[in-house]
Amino acid sequence: MSWFLRNPPDFEEHNAEVAAVWNSYHEGCPQRIPVLVHGSIRNLIQNPELNDTGYTFEDFFTDPEAQIQCQLAYQKWCRHHILCDREMGPPKDGWMLSIDFQNSYDAGWFGSPLQYDGDANALPDTIEILKKDKHRLHKMECPDPLYGGLMGRAMEFYEYMCERCRDLEFEGRPVLPPRTLPGEGCDGPLDAAYKLRGAAEVCLDMLADPDYYHALMDFITTC
Repeated sequence: MSWFLRNPPDFEEHNAEVAAVWNSYHEGCPQRIPVLVHGSIRNLIQNPELNDTGYTFEDFFTDPEAQIQCQLAYQKWCRHHILCDREMGPPKDGWMLSIDFQNSYDAGWFGSPLQYDGDANALPDTIEILKKDKHRLHKMECPDPLYGGLMGRAMEFYEYMCERCRDLEFEGRPVLPPRTLPGEGCDGPLDAAYKLRGAAEVCLDMLADPDYYHALMDFITTC
């Protein structure tokens, strides 16, 4: 299997075709069904054939410069080697950065520490802080919206990127800072409960200790 497009299209012609496909789709008379191919930064970091940045996932989670360089490398690969109904080639307006801690935001915000399992290139995950001591919940308070737990690090990354992008270019195009603050979304209250307590434990609490289950869900949704 090749990770590189051997015969890339003419990007200008491809982008014109993609624009026509999406315009007809939004007008309600599609030429054909638009096709998109999505991936993750994992496709770059954990693939030695693509990752020439020298950074690992642990670097990506702890060093804002690593996030910048990995995101730029991944965007370049996507825009030159993934053929679908998306613009290809260098972006006209510049490369867009974001803050990316994968699916660790919810539990990380509540204070769950990250673990790396001894492998710097494994995707970090959060520790289920209520798994062994469920009643720790009653001592927890709602974190600060912007600086609680992992969000504190996310804001540090955000501020670093905004400053770094003042004069940063990549492949002859400007690099743009994140447009939004990190952590605005959520994977869902039940997912957050799983990440704090453990999936099996939450399901058992529903049956064996419903009062605790509702207290946990009330805490999550209130915060």
